[in-house]
Amino acid sequence: MKRRYFIIAVALMVMFPALLPANSPKRAKEIVIALVDTGVDTTNSNIKELFKRDGKGYIVGWNFLGDKNNTVNPASIGNESFRIMQLLHGKYGSVTDTSGLNPKEKEEYANYRYFRSKARIDGYIEFAKLLEYNYNGFKYMDSVVISQKGHNDIEIKDLNTIDYSMIPDSMETQLSQVMSECTKALYAGKNMWREALENAQNEHKLSVQRISTLGNPMSNPRFSIGDNPYDFDNLNYGNKNIAALPNDHATEVMTMIAGLGTVNAKRRPKVMPLRVAAAGEAFDKDIYSAIMYAANNGANMILIPQAKEYSLHGSKLAEAIEYAGTKGIIVVASAGDYLVEMPNLIKVYTEENDGNNAAVIKMAGEVIEILARKPKMSPSKIKGKVLGI
Repeated sequence: MKRRYFIIAVALMVMFPALLPANSPKRAKEIVIALVDTGVDTTNSNIKELFKRDGKGYIVGWNFLGDKNNTVNPASIGNESFRIMQLLHGKYGSVTDTSGLNPKEKEEYANYRYFRSKARIDGYIEFAKLLEYNYNGFKYMDSVVISQKGHNDIEIKDLNTIDYSMIPDSMETQLSQVMSECTKALYAGKNMWREALENAQNEHKLSVQRISTLGNPMSNPRFSIGDNPYDFDNLNYGNKNIAALPNDHATEVMTMIAGLGTVNAKRRPKVMPLRVAAAGEAFDKDIYSAIMYAANNGANMILIPQAKEYSLHGSKLAEAIEYAGTKGIIVVASAGDYLVEMPNLIKVYTEENDGNNAAVIKMAGEVIEILARKPKMSPSKIKGKVLGI
Protein backbone atom coordinates (compact mmCIF):
# COMPACT_ATOMS: atom_id res chain seq x y z
CA MET A 1 0.00 0.00 0.00
CA LYS A 2 2.89 2.39 0.63
CA ARG A 3 3.52 2.87 -3.10
CA ARG A 4 -0.01 4.22 -3.42
CA TYR A 5 0.61 6.83 -0.75
CA PHE A 6 3.77 7.94 -2.48
CA ILE A 7 1.83 8.46 -5.66
CA ILE A 8 -0.83 10.44 -3.79
CA ALA A 9 1.89 12.72 -2.44
CA VAL A 10 3.46 13.07 -5.88
CA ALA A 11 0.03 13.62 -7.47
CA LEU A 12 -0.51 16.67 -5.29
CA MET A 13 2.65 18.25 -6.68
CA VAL A 14 1.84 17.25 -10.26
CA MET A 15 -1.79 18.35 -10.30
CA PHE A 16 -1.29 21.41 -8.11
CA PRO A 17 2.07 22.98 -9.09
CA ALA A 18 1.45 25.89 -6.74
CA LEU A 19 2.46 23.50 -3.96
CA LEU A 20 6.00 23.44 -5.32
CA PRO A 21 8.49 25.97 -3.90
CA ALA A 22 8.66 29.27 -5.77
CA ASN A 23 12.30 28.61 -6.70
CA SER A 24 11.63 25.06 -7.91
CA PRO A 25 13.20 24.54 -11.37
CA LYS A 26 10.70 24.45 -14.24
CA ARG A 27 7.84 24.98 -11.80
CA ALA A 28 5.47 26.18 -14.51
CA LYS A 29 6.78 23.83 -17.17
CA GLU A 30 7.99 20.26 -16.76
CA ILE A 31 7.92 18.15 -13.61
CA VAL A 32 11.03 15.95 -13.43
CA ILE A 33 10.88 13.26 -10.74
CA ALA A 34 14.11 11.56 -9.74
CA LEU A 35 13.09 8.04 -8.70
CA VAL A 36 15.64 6.70 -6.20
CA ASP A 37 14.80 3.01 -6.17
CA THR A 38 15.61 -0.32 -7.79
CA GLY A 39 16.44 -0.84 -11.44
CA VAL A 40 13.56 -0.22 -13.85
CA ASP A 41 12.27 -2.12 -16.88
CA THR A 42 13.04 0.29 -19.73
CA THR A 43 11.17 -1.92 -22.23
CA ASN A 44 7.82 -1.72 -20.41
CA SER A 45 5.36 -0.17 -22.87
CA ASN A 46 3.39 1.51 -20.07
CA ILE A 47 6.29 3.69 -18.99
CA LYS A 48 8.70 4.02 -21.92
CA GLU A 49 7.39 7.51 -22.76
CA LEU A 50 7.82 8.61 -19.16
CA PHE A 51 11.62 8.66 -19.01
CA LYS A 52 13.52 11.95 -18.94
CA ARG A 53 15.79 11.99 -22.00
CA ASP A 54 18.72 14.13 -23.08
CA GLY A 55 19.14 15.89 -26.43
CA LYS A 56 20.32 12.65 -28.06
CA GLY A 57 17.36 10.65 -26.83
CA TYR A 58 19.21 8.78 -24.09
CA ILE A 59 17.55 8.25 -20.71
CA VAL A 60 18.86 10.59 -18.03
CA GLY A 61 19.61 8.38 -15.03
CA TRP A 62 22.30 6.39 -13.26
CA ASN A 63 22.99 3.05 -11.63
CA PHE A 64 24.87 3.47 -8.35
CA LEU A 65 25.05 -0.30 -7.84
CA GLY A 66 27.30 -1.16 -10.74
CA ASP A 67 30.93 -0.97 -11.79
CA LYS A 68 32.20 1.29 -14.55
CA ASN A 69 32.52 -1.59 -17.03
CA ASN A 70 28.96 -2.79 -16.37
CA THR A 71 30.20 -6.27 -15.50
CA VAL A 72 29.09 -6.21 -11.85
CA ASN A 73 25.57 -5.25 -10.75
CA PRO A 74 24.82 -6.92 -7.40
CA ALA A 75 21.22 -8.06 -6.98
CA SER A 76 21.50 -8.38 -3.19
CA ILE A 77 23.24 -6.08 -0.70
CA GLY A 78 21.89 -7.17 2.68
CA ASN A 79 20.19 -5.20 5.43
CA GLU A 80 21.63 -2.29 7.40
CA SER A 81 21.28 -4.09 10.73
CA PHE A 82 23.47 -6.92 9.42
CA ARG A 83 26.01 -4.49 7.98
CA ILE A 84 26.28 -2.60 11.28
CA MET A 85 26.70 -5.91 13.10
CA GLN A 86 29.49 -6.85 10.69
CA LEU A 87 31.38 -3.65 11.42
CA LEU A 88 31.35 -4.44 15.16
CA HIS A 89 31.66 -8.24 15.06
CA GLY A 90 35.44 -8.35 14.76
CA LYS A 91 35.83 -6.43 18.01
CA TYR A 92 32.93 -7.77 20.06
CA GLY A 93 31.98 -11.12 18.52
CA SER A 94 33.88 -13.15 21.12
CA VAL A 95 33.28 -10.88 24.13
CA THR A 96 31.53 -12.63 27.04
CA ASP A 97 32.70 -10.45 29.94
CA THR A 98 32.14 -6.69 29.63
CA SER A 99 33.75 -5.73 32.95
CA GLY A 100 36.98 -4.76 31.22
CA LEU A 101 35.31 -2.47 28.69
CA ASN A 102 35.32 1.30 29.06
CA PRO A 103 32.00 3.24 28.86
CA LYS A 104 32.31 3.89 25.12
CA GLU A 105 33.12 0.24 24.42
CA LYS A 106 30.21 -0.89 26.56
CA GLU A 107 27.92 1.30 24.49
CA GLU A 108 29.37 -0.16 21.28
CA TYR A 109 29.00 -3.67 22.67
CA ALA A 110 25.35 -3.00 23.53
CA ASN A 111 24.81 -1.78 19.96
CA TYR A 112 26.56 -4.88 18.65
CA ARG A 113 24.32 -7.20 20.66
CA TYR A 114 21.24 -5.26 19.57
CA PHE A 115 22.05 -5.41 15.87
CA ARG A 116 23.18 -9.02 16.16
CA SER A 117 19.71 -9.76 17.51
CA LYS A 118 18.00 -7.73 14.77
CA ALA A 119 20.02 -9.58 12.13
CA ARG A 120 19.02 -12.91 13.75
CA ILE A 121 22.61 -14.11 13.67
CA ASP A 122 22.31 -16.53 16.60
CA GLY A 123 19.31 -18.19 14.98
CA TYR A 124 21.21 -18.60 11.74
CA ILE A 125 24.20 -20.09 13.54
CA GLU A 126 21.90 -22.70 15.07
CA PHE A 127 20.40 -23.33 11.64
CA ALA A 128 23.92 -23.77 10.24
CA LYS A 129 24.56 -26.44 12.86
CA LEU A 130 21.47 -28.28 11.62
CA LEU A 131 22.73 -28.07 8.04
CA GLU A 132 26.06 -29.52 9.16
CA TYR A 133 24.24 -32.29 11.02
CA ASN A 134 22.22 -33.07 7.89
CA TYR A 135 25.27 -33.09 5.66
CA ASN A 136 27.15 -35.45 7.98
CA GLY A 137 24.16 -37.77 7.79
CA PHE A 138 24.23 -37.60 4.00
CA LYS A 139 27.96 -38.38 3.95
CA TYR A 140 27.45 -41.39 6.19
CA MET A 141 24.53 -42.62 4.09
CA ASP A 142 26.58 -42.15 0.93
CA SER A 143 29.34 -44.34 2.37
CA VAL A 144 26.75 -47.04 3.10
CA VAL A 145 25.37 -46.81 -0.45
CA ILE A 146 28.83 -47.10 -2.01
CA SER A 147 29.83 -50.00 0.25
CA GLN A 148 26.71 -51.98 -0.72
CA LYS A 149 26.19 -50.89 -4.34
CA GLY A 150 29.77 -50.21 -5.38
CA HIS A 151 28.74 -46.71 -6.58
CA ASN A 152 26.31 -43.94 -5.63
CA ASP A 153 24.65 -43.39 -9.01
CA ILE A 154 21.25 -44.56 -7.81
CA GLU A 155 17.76 -43.12 -7.59
CA ILE A 156 16.41 -41.98 -4.23
CA LYS A 157 13.78 -44.71 -4.33
CA ASP A 158 16.59 -47.29 -4.42
CA LEU A 159 17.47 -46.38 -0.83
CA ASN A 160 14.69 -48.81 0.07
CA THR A 161 16.93 -51.66 -1.15
CA ILE A 162 19.73 -50.83 1.29
CA ASP A 163 20.40 -53.27 4.14
CA TYR A 164 20.11 -51.15 7.28
CA SER A 165 20.66 -54.00 9.74
CA MET A 166 24.37 -53.20 10.12
CA ILE A 167 23.82 -49.49 10.77
CA PRO A 168 24.22 -48.57 14.47
CA ASP A 169 21.16 -47.36 16.37
CA SER A 170 22.99 -44.12 17.16
CA MET A 171 22.60 -43.11 13.50
CA GLU A 172 18.84 -43.70 13.37
CA THR A 173 17.76 -40.11 14.09
CA GLN A 174 20.31 -38.63 11.71
CA LEU A 175 19.35 -40.99 8.87
CA SER A 176 15.67 -40.22 9.48
CA GLN A 177 16.52 -36.59 8.79
CA VAL A 178 18.30 -37.66 5.61
CA MET A 179 15.18 -39.50 4.46
CA SER A 180 13.09 -36.43 5.19
CA GLU A 181 15.38 -34.28 3.04
CA CYS A 182 15.24 -36.89 0.27
CA THR A 183 11.45 -36.69 0.32
CA LYS A 184 11.71 -32.92 -0.17
CA ALA A 185 14.07 -33.52 -3.08
CA LEU A 186 11.54 -35.84 -4.72
CA TYR A 187 8.82 -33.20 -4.40
CA ALA A 188 11.23 -30.75 -6.04
CA GLY A 189 11.62 -33.09 -9.00
CA LYS A 190 15.06 -34.40 -8.06
CA ASN A 191 15.06 -38.19 -8.29
CA MET A 192 18.75 -39.05 -8.03
CA TRP A 193 20.61 -39.67 -4.77
CA ARG A 194 23.57 -37.64 -5.97
CA GLU A 195 21.33 -34.61 -6.44
CA ALA A 196 20.09 -34.78 -2.85
CA LEU A 197 23.65 -35.31 -1.61
CA GLU A 198 24.94 -32.35 -3.62
CA ASN A 199 22.14 -30.11 -2.35
CA ALA A 200 22.97 -30.95 1.28
CA GLN A 201 26.64 -30.29 0.58
CA ASN A 202 25.96 -26.92 -1.07
CA GLU A 203 23.65 -25.74 1.73
CA HIS A 204 26.26 -26.63 4.33
CA LYS A 205 29.05 -24.99 2.32
CA LEU A 206 27.04 -21.78 1.92
CA SER A 207 26.27 -21.59 5.65
CA VAL A 208 29.96 -22.04 6.50
CA GLN A 209 30.87 -19.29 4.06
CA ARG A 210 28.28 -16.89 5.48
CA ILE A 211 29.33 -17.47 9.07
CA SER A 212 33.00 -17.04 8.17
CA THR A 213 32.24 -13.54 6.83
CA LEU A 214 30.29 -12.28 9.86
CA GLY A 215 33.16 -10.00 10.82
CA ASN A 216 34.15 -9.02 7.30
CA PRO A 217 32.20 -6.01 5.96
CA MET A 218 34.17 -6.29 2.71
CA SER A 219 32.31 -9.51 1.93
CA ASN A 220 29.19 -7.50 1.02
CA PRO A 221 28.55 -7.66 -2.76
CA ARG A 222 28.34 -3.84 -2.76
CA PHE A 223 32.15 -3.72 -2.51
CA SER A 224 32.44 -5.72 -5.76
CA ILE A 225 31.66 -2.61 -7.81
CA GLY A 226 35.01 -1.10 -6.83
CA ASP A 227 33.72 1.68 -4.58
CA ASN A 228 33.86 2.13 -0.81
CA PRO A 229 30.27 2.70 0.38
CA TYR A 230 31.56 4.45 3.49
CA ASP A 231 33.61 7.06 1.59
CA PHE A 232 31.34 10.00 0.76
CA ASP A 233 34.11 12.02 -0.88
CA ASN A 234 34.12 9.91 -4.05
CA LEU A 235 30.87 10.12 -6.02
CA ASN A 236 32.43 9.08 -9.32
CA TYR A 237 31.21 5.49 -9.52
CA GLY A 238 28.43 3.40 -11.05
CA ASN A 239 27.22 2.96 -14.62
CA LYS A 240 24.27 3.67 -16.91
CA ASN A 241 22.60 0.27 -16.57
CA ILE A 242 19.38 1.48 -14.93
CA ALA A 243 17.59 -1.73 -15.98
CA ALA A 244 19.74 -4.00 -13.79
CA LEU A 245 17.79 -6.61 -11.82
CA PRO A 246 15.82 -6.58 -9.64
CA ASN A 247 13.70 -3.98 -11.42
CA ASP A 248 10.15 -4.80 -10.36
CA HIS A 249 9.64 -2.20 -7.60
CA ALA A 250 10.66 0.91 -9.55
CA THR A 251 8.72 -0.33 -12.57
CA GLU A 252 5.54 -0.57 -10.49
CA VAL A 253 6.08 2.91 -9.08
CA MET A 254 6.63 4.34 -12.57
CA THR A 255 3.49 2.61 -13.82
CA MET A 256 1.53 4.44 -11.13
CA ILE A 257 3.20 7.74 -11.99
CA ALA A 258 2.27 7.16 -15.63
CA GLY A 259 -1.37 7.10 -14.55
CA LEU A 260 -1.12 10.72 -13.40
CA GLY A 261 -1.11 11.75 -17.04
CA THR A 262 -4.70 10.58 -17.35
CA VAL A 263 -5.65 13.14 -14.69
CA ASN A 264 -3.70 16.09 -16.08
CA ALA A 265 -1.92 15.31 -19.34
CA LYS A 266 -0.24 18.72 -19.43
CA ARG A 267 1.33 18.06 -16.05
CA ARG A 268 2.45 14.51 -16.80
CA PRO A 269 5.87 14.18 -15.15
CA LYS A 270 9.10 12.83 -16.56
CA VAL A 271 11.12 10.36 -14.51
CA MET A 272 14.87 10.23 -13.92
CA PRO A 273 15.61 6.65 -12.70
CA LEU A 274 18.42 6.31 -10.15
CA ARG A 275 19.23 2.75 -9.05
CA VAL A 276 20.40 2.46 -5.44
CA ALA A 277 18.47 -0.57 -4.24
CA ALA A 278 18.55 -4.32 -4.73
CA ALA A 279 17.45 -7.11 -2.41
CA GLY A 280 18.03 -5.66 1.05
CA GLU A 281 18.42 -2.03 2.13
CA ALA A 282 20.21 0.66 0.18
CA PHE A 283 23.49 2.04 1.48
CA ASP A 284 23.35 5.62 2.75
CA LYS A 285 26.08 6.67 0.35
CA ASP A 286 24.13 5.50 -2.69
CA ILE A 287 21.03 7.42 -1.58
CA TYR A 288 23.24 10.44 -0.90
CA SER A 289 24.85 10.15 -4.35
CA ALA A 290 21.46 9.82 -6.03
CA ILE A 291 20.09 12.93 -4.32
CA MET A 292 23.16 14.93 -5.35
CA TYR A 293 22.90 13.61 -8.94
CA ALA A 294 19.21 14.53 -9.11
CA ALA A 295 19.82 18.00 -7.70
CA ASN A 296 22.54 18.68 -10.26
CA ASN A 297 20.74 17.24 -13.28
CA GLY A 298 17.43 19.04 -13.48
CA ALA A 299 15.09 17.22 -11.09
CA ASN A 300 12.56 19.29 -9.17
CA MET A 301 11.19 16.42 -7.13
CA ILE A 302 13.01 13.43 -5.64
CA LEU A 303 11.04 10.30 -4.78
CA ILE A 304 12.71 7.80 -2.40
CA PRO A 305 10.41 4.82 -1.68
CA GLN A 306 13.17 3.14 0.35
CA ALA A 307 12.50 2.93 4.08
CA LYS A 308 15.41 2.21 6.41
CA GLU A 309 15.00 1.48 10.07
CA TYR A 310 18.64 2.28 10.80
CA SER A 311 21.28 4.48 9.26
CA LEU A 312 24.98 4.95 9.92
CA HIS A 313 25.20 8.23 8.03
CA GLY A 314 21.89 9.98 8.56
CA SER A 315 23.66 13.35 8.81
CA LYS A 316 25.02 12.91 5.27
CA LEU A 317 21.53 12.20 3.96
CA ALA A 318 20.26 15.33 5.72
CA GLU A 319 23.11 17.25 4.09
CA ALA A 320 22.08 16.04 0.63
CA ILE A 321 18.40 16.81 1.23
CA GLU A 322 19.34 20.29 2.45
CA TYR A 323 21.42 20.80 -0.71
CA ALA A 324 18.43 19.78 -2.82
CA GLY A 325 16.35 22.29 -0.89
CA THR A 326 18.66 25.13 -1.91
CA LYS A 327 17.61 24.36 -5.48
CA GLY A 328 13.92 24.33 -4.64
CA ILE A 329 13.62 20.55 -4.85
CA ILE A 330 10.98 18.66 -2.89
CA VAL A 331 12.04 15.25 -1.49
CA VAL A 332 9.32 12.64 -0.88
CA ALA A 333 10.70 9.71 1.13
CA SER A 334 9.63 6.70 3.15
CA ALA A 335 9.65 7.64 6.80
CA GLY A 336 12.44 6.16 8.85
CA ASP A 337 14.52 6.97 11.89
CA TYR A 338 17.31 8.08 9.57
CA LEU A 339 15.35 11.08 8.23
CA VAL A 340 14.99 14.26 10.25
CA GLU A 341 12.40 17.00 9.78
CA MET A 342 13.43 19.38 6.99
CA PRO A 343 11.51 22.13 5.17
CA ASN A 344 11.73 20.45 1.75
CA LEU A 345 11.21 16.87 2.99
CA ILE A 346 7.90 15.03 2.90
CA LYS A 347 8.01 11.85 4.99
CA VAL A 348 5.44 9.21 4.14
CA TYR A 349 4.47 6.25 6.28
CA THR A 350 1.44 4.02 6.73
CA GLU A 351 -0.53 2.84 9.69
CA GLU A 352 -3.58 0.71 10.37
CA ASN A 353 -6.55 2.32 12.09
CA ASP A 354 -9.74 0.31 12.65
CA GLY A 355 -9.11 -1.76 9.56
CA ASN A 356 -8.57 1.19 7.24
CA ASN A 357 -5.26 1.72 5.51
CA ALA A 358 -4.03 5.26 6.13
CA ALA A 359 -1.08 7.32 5.03
CA VAL A 360 0.33 10.09 7.12
CA ILE A 361 2.51 12.67 5.43
CA LYS A 362 4.83 14.95 7.40
CA MET A 363 6.34 18.07 5.91
CA ALA A 364 8.53 20.32 8.06
CA GLY A 365 6.99 18.84 11.18
CA GLU A 366 3.42 19.57 10.05
CA VAL A 367 1.21 16.48 9.74
CA ILE A 368 -1.07 16.07 6.75
CA GLU A 369 -3.37 13.05 6.94
CA ILE A 370 -4.48 11.16 3.87
CA LEU A 371 -7.00 8.41 4.50
CA ALA A 372 -6.94 5.99 1.58
CA ARG A 373 -10.14 4.17 2.35
CA LYS A 374 -11.45 0.96 0.89
CA PRO A 375 -13.86 0.97 -2.10
CA LYS A 376 -17.40 2.31 -1.58
CA MET A 377 -16.22 4.48 1.30
CA SER A 378 -15.71 8.23 1.50
CA PRO A 379 -13.08 9.98 -0.66
CA SER A 380 -9.65 10.86 0.64
CA LYS A 381 -9.40 13.80 3.03
CA ILE A 382 -6.58 16.26 3.27
CA LYS A 383 -6.84 18.82 6.07
CA GLY A 384 -10.61 18.51 5.89
CA LYS A 385 -10.80 19.29 2.18
CA VAL A 386 -12.29 16.51 0.07
CA LEU A 387 -10.27 15.66 -3.02
CA GLY A 388 -11.08 12.97 -5.56
CA ILE A 389 -7.70 11.25 -5.60
